[in-house]
Parts: sequence; C-alpha cells; structure tokens
Amino acid sequence: MRKFIYFLTLFLIAFSPLKALEVHQLTTPKGIKVWFAPDKTVPVISMGYSFDNAGSAHEPDGKEGLAMMTAALLTEGAGKLDANALSEKLAELAVGIGFSADTDYFRGSFKTTLRTKKEAIVLLKDVLYKALLPKDRLEILRQQALSGLQASLKQPNYILGKMGRETLYAGHPYSRSAEGTLESLKSISREDTQKFLKKNLGRSNLRVAVCGNLSKDEVIAMVDSVFADLPQKAMVKPLPTLEVPYSGKTLVTVKNIPQSVCLFYHPGLNVDHKNYMMLNLIVDILGGGFESRLSQEVREKKGLAYTVNTFLSIKKNVASLGGFVGTENAKIEEALTIIRKEYAKLASFGVTEKELKEAKQAAIGSYILRLSSTSAIASQLLTYQEINYPASYVNERSSKINAIKLSAVNAFIQDFFNPQKLTFFVVGNPKKALKNE
Repeated sequence: MRKFIYFLTLFLIAFSPLKALEVHQLTTPKGIKVWFAPDKTVPVISMGYSFDNAGSAHEPDGKEGLAMMTAALLTEGAGKLDANALSEKLAELAVGIGFSADTDYFRGSFKTTLRTKKEAIVLLKDVLYKALLPKDRLEILRQQALSGLQASLKQPNYILGKMGRETLYAGHPYSRSAEGTLESLKSISREDTQKFLKKNLGRSNLRVAVCGNLSKDEVIAMVDSVFADLPQKAMVKPLPTLEVPYSGKTLVTVKNIPQSVCLFYHPGLNVDHKNYMMLNLIVDILGGGFESRLSQEVREKKGLAYTVNTFLSIKKNVASLGGFVGTENAKIEEALTIIRKEYAKLASFGVTEKELKEAKQAAIGSYILRLSSTSAIASQLLTYQEINYPASYVNERSSKINAIKLSAVNAFIQDFFNPQKLTFFVVGNPKKALKNE
C-alpha cells in the first residue's frame, strides 16, 4: 500500500504541481471564527463545521444513539418542505447538506455551486433552524437502527468492539455505544432530538472551515448568515479525564464460530503531543499495509491471517495504539505470539532507515490525496481546528515529517514502547487457552 501511494503521489505531482494552500483565519462580525481556503479553479463552495463536546459521549444516560439519530433526522424535512420535497430540492440544485456524530463532535457538511449558492444557504438555514424532525420519519429511522443493531449484536466484530470499549473505558462515557442499545433506541423521542439540538448547538462550541470560489468578504457574510442565529452559549461540558488500564492480559469471550477475531491495544499519544507524528510513522511501519512488519510476519510468511493491521484510536481524552487480527481458531495463539514478538523486537531494536523513509513517503502521499477537492480541504481544515493545530500546519506538515530523524524515532521507541502493556481482546473459540505473556 505504501508503494502504491508513493507512485500515485509522483503521478499527481507530475501532472498537477503542488502549491502551498492559502489559508485565511477570519472572524465574522458575530464573533464566529472560520478558516478559509480560496479555490478559484471550480465554481464550488464546500463548508465543514462541528460542535465540540456534542458527540455521542455527551448523550444523556439511557438515550444512547441520540446524536446519530438526530443527525439523520435533521434532513428529513425543513421549513415548508417535507422529507421527500427537501430531498428532491437538494438533488435538483445539486446541493449537499449532511450531519454526523462521533464520540466527541456533532458535525455538519455543506456543498453547493456558485449558481445555486443563495438557494442552498436558505435550505441550510431551514435545516438548522426549522427542521421538521417529523415523528413518522423518526419511527422509520428508529426501526432501521433497531434492525441494524439486532443484526450487529450477533456479529463477532461488534461483540469484540463492545468488549474492548467497556473494558478499557469502564465507567466513562466513552464506554457506551454510539449506535445505542435496543432499550435506548426505543426511548428516543422527537422532544429528545429537539433538546439535543438546543443544548449542543451554539456559537461558543462552533468551528467552521470553508473552501471554494469566494472572496473573504463573501465567506464572512455567508458564515454569519448561516450561524449567527445560533445561541451564543452551548450548554456543553467537557468529559472527565480517563486513565486507561493496559493490563497486558488476554481476555477471551468464547463464541462457537469458525474464526477468532482480536483487538489489541497499547498506550498511544494524542494529537497535541510533540511525538505524535513519530508514532504515526511507527504505526505504519508496524501494521500499516501489506509491506508492514505484522503483515509480513503474520500474513505473508506464516499464512495465519488475511488481515492484520495497526491504527491509532484517538479521542479527545484518550489515545491508544490499536490493532486487529482475525484467523482460524486453531491459529489465533500463534498469531498473537508473533504479534507480541514483533512488539518486543520493535521496542528493543527500533526501525530501519529504509522503513522510516517509506513511511514518510506514504504519510506525505496520502496527505496529498486528502487535499484533492474543496470538500476534502474544508474537512481537513476543520480537523486541524478541532485538534488545535495552527493553520500553517497544512503547508508545514510535509517538511515536519521529512525533518524527523531516525535516531529520534528509535530513542522515542525505546522510551515509549512497553510490550508488557500490550492487551488483547479475543472473540471466538480458540483451541488452546490463550496465555498472558
């Protein structure tokens, strides 16, 4: 995968020379801060926005799934348009309006052309302030959510995620399911969605990013037109701090299924840590693709699993270095042994110059692909606001990555990695009892 990204990057550079992205940090008369990247190449405007401390972890007890349900219900009719009429109008004008929720944020997206800008803004304001939130559509969404959850409850990967989440984040809102429970989904009412919007959407926790064919004055006018009528102060609170217990143990939920699936976790770093990018590169070397260490050892050499990877699990209050492997019940013990050995090898000997070079190329190449459209740029700028990165980072990222030295990476690895904290969660029917090592 890293090689593919590298050669694709070379192709993109050859046919569309890279330019520094122009980013303006603006403040509207209503005090709304917005990052704006002009793009005169296409007659398109994209906007991303989010509300901090308004995600699924902030739902009232017993109302799990409310954030996602509200996000889906918002576009089911607004103003004088019912759900079908609104959908048809958006399609007619080629306007995109959408909402989503993750653990920490409630987000919105907006895309339109210059030709339909005025009508599109009216529709967006209707959705934000005059959403119908119809009971009949809520019932349809509820039944869809319940049906999906009923099916998920039987799936090994869902059981595995629930097991890891409830163990690592026990007693914290992060331990709850963003999809909700069968009981909580049945309890969500139209009034709950109204209260959710009133409580969580305000100018005080709003971040906005725009990319498109506009002037700075036009962006300021558009942002104030859309968001100025939000309450000044959202009624949100940050979550409590969290200490994650990486016990080094292997926990098994026995299920009579042909394969075992496993999540494994080690302490991570949050995005504001000075060594976060180093860890990103290390994660790629360890399990980021078919050329990674785990893939070579577990998949290519031993044929134990088709999928084995590592990733960074980042939330506002906690960060983990995670991984996944799935294999036959008879082979899961050997797969976990190899994973432990690779972590120990990494902790003892670090990475090579060649591995670091290829990981840098992949990190830079994939980033170019993340800036390939107005909507992608707006999304990236919004993310940097959420994690409190400076606007200049969008153009400094590649040079910062290239400046990372092998000696610094290996010194960090020696200090940071502790294989004894590697914690495994397994769902399946292993043929042997899995030992803690």
